[in-house]
Amino acid sequence: MEIDDKDKRHETVEAGTQYETANAKSSASDLTSSEVRSSRPGSGKATKTLDANTDGHFMERSRVAQYLISLPRTIKIAILMAADWSLLCFALWCAYSLRLGELYLPATATLFALLISAPTFGVLCFQYNGLYRMVTRYVGRRGAVTIVISVLISVLLWCLMIFMGQFTLSSIPRSVVVMYGLFAVLFVWGSRRVISFLLN
Repeated sequence: MEIDDKDKRHETVEAGTQYETANAKSSASDLTSSEVRSSRPGSGKATKTLDANTDGHFMERSRVAQYLISLPRTIKIAILMAADWSLLCFALWCAYSLRLGELYLPATATLFALLISAPTFGVLCFQYNGLYRMVTRYVGRRGAVTIVISVLISVLLWCLMIFMGQFTLSSIPRSVVVMYGLFAVLFVWGSRRVISFLLN
């Protein structure tokens, strides 16, 4: 019985020694890894530089947003109308260029005036349907529906003017009309999402 008790005490002492040795090794490895991380050259500077750049971009975006928000309502509406008109012109040019497979330029001044009338109809429809009365920062599903309806009405009015005039489908292909409507919705809605992201 005494021999068994001695063996048990000996095993207990050995287990305790092994546990202390394992704890010492883990502590040493943790200390070594932390020293390696802290000894990396420029790690702290890189983190500080990244944080400073992020804060700088955020502050710059905040200043731009505050400036745009502080503008009078009439000026903001005028900026939106000019931007929408430019985007609609670009949408029509993209539709023509894709349809013809080359960079398109109107052949005559009359055709150029006819093409310019399409974005003008679009902006007028946006104004009539109340798109510019909405808060641009919070344009949601209602804004998207308004944009789609306004583009559809403007395209129909433009087509009506084409057929009432002396132009034929060879001058304005039907595929151009369809692509123009799709591009117009995509560009105008995308611009609203970008503005919402910048201002919020």
